[in-house]
Amino acid sequence: MFLHESLVCFVERACNTHITGLSPHELAQSRKALDACLTSMASCGDDVVYAIVRSVPIRKTLLEIVANLGLPNDPNLRAAQRSDSERIATVLITALGSEAQRNAILNLSGDSAHGSWM
Repeated sequence: MFLHESLVCFVERACNTHITGLSPHELAQSRKALDACLTSMASCGDDVVYAIVRSVPIRKTLLEIVANLGLPNDPNLRAAQRSDSERIATVLITALGSEAQRNAILNLSGDSAHGSWM
């Protein structure tokens, strides 16, 4: 489940257009970090609760990449974040409509419970 699809697309475009003025090595590092995020998102499969829990560290990593690319104030970044926030809210509302998923959410504890609502 790809909860940060818009942010991923923003980062991919930034890496592919080379507009950031970074060295090829720095761009390669950004792409490597992006690939790790994609792998992490793909590992969630269709598990909505796990995807929501994993979304916090993935979002943090994606925003670190954006900062390294020198684009933290790009208006397209804000649009991507807004789109992803709306997607996450929709997924969360849908999850709360399912008794099994609602119970899984209510049974979260520790870092999973704290991180999934930040």
